[in-house]
Amino acid sequence: MSKAAPGEVLVSSTVRDLMSGSDITFEDRGLQELKGVPAQWHLFGVEMEAAEPPPETVARPEAAVRRISPAVLVAAAIAVALIVGAVVLVATRGQGRAAAFEPAPNTVVKIDAATGRVVGGASVGTQPIDIAFGERSVWVANSADRTIQRIDPTTNAAGSGFGGLNGNPTGMAVGGGFAWVTSGFEGTLSQIDPATNLARPMDIGVGAKAVAYGEDSIWVANDVNGTVTRIDPTTGSQRIIELPPGAAPSGIAVGQGSVWVADKLGSRVLRIDATTNQIVGTGTPVLGGHPNEVAFGAGFVWVTNTDNDSVTRIDAQTSEGVTIEHVGNAPTGIAAGAEGVWVANSLDGTVAQIDPKGTPHVVRTIKIGFSPDGVAVGDGAVWVTVDAAP
Repeated sequence: MSKAAPGEVLVSSTVRDLMSGSDITFEDRGLQELKGVPAQWHLFGVEMEAAEPPPETVARPEAAVRRISPAVLVAAAIAVALIVGAVVLVATRGQGRAAAFEPAPNTVVKIDAATGRVVGGASVGTQPIDIAFGERSVWVANSADRTIQRIDPTTNAAGSGFGGLNGNPTGMAVGGGFAWVTSGFEGTLSQIDPATNLARPMDIGVGAKAVAYGEDSIWVANDVNGTVTRIDPTTGSQRIIELPPGAAPSGIAVGQGSVWVADKLGSRVLRIDATTNQIVGTGTPVLGGHPNEVAFGAGFVWVTNTDNDSVTRIDAQTSEGVTIEHVGNAPTGIAAGAEGVWVANSLDGTVAQIDPKGTPHVVRTIKIGFSPDGVAVGDGAVWVTVDAAP
């Protein structure tokens, strides 16, 4: 069934980008599925100008400049897009594979964890802010759209965005048979059933940000009141753990019987014993800046430091930290997997791979462009959200 009303012209985001700089304006129609066309498309309506009354008949030179109508310009852009697509299809059909995926704002990029090559991706909603892997899906939280999307890790197809959230998502995790999404301004944690995609929000306190699953619990960091809330996924019961005065948690991860919390203002990583719910020690200092996001893998805690372009590795046994410098420009999202630790560098459009063994160091930097943000690992791949460059 056609998505356009009579007399209306709908175009994809690709055509809209080709028309950048023209006088034509577009109205965002959101993500939609098209009959007979795989995946999901971000459509825009062309805002046509009202027809001008015919001018008085005046003889003009043959070479006089004629004003081209928006419809003609759009048609030309569509033709260019189709030609480019046809060329790519012809070039790749003989090789027995689909056209290469091109990273762009509001997409998720799929990287082969073994080779470091971009092998696919999907278009998602506006401003994808976080990503997680689990329950046979890649889960994406779209902040501006207030939606969640699921990507099939085998086909890379993104399903329709679904809502049910109370506000803009701020964090995402998967565990215990559900997906979990925080909405900081509204102070909610939404439990999403993978079987129905229905969200059940619960009050968790304004400022709910990072979220993680582990030790049979959901853990939510609150950067407004300086707390971590532990939630039982079965009963919904909550236990609030007070952090030291002045703490501002920005990231959280669970591993080796502990919960690891990045305290951005305190320039440290705090450790909570998951058995006693008590803070252990005074935290591991993160030198030279403010810790941002946290991941756990290979027996270590990994923390991005956006201010000084570094990652800190913390030994889970001794709580001693080692700084890995020159990871990339403004590292944000981080995830650990079998092939290493993966870091999204938001200001230089790259993803860095760190070898966790021995002296940790960057072994590969992958250029994808724009502003990478969230990172997840699963199904032999690295999944990275891409936003527009700041």
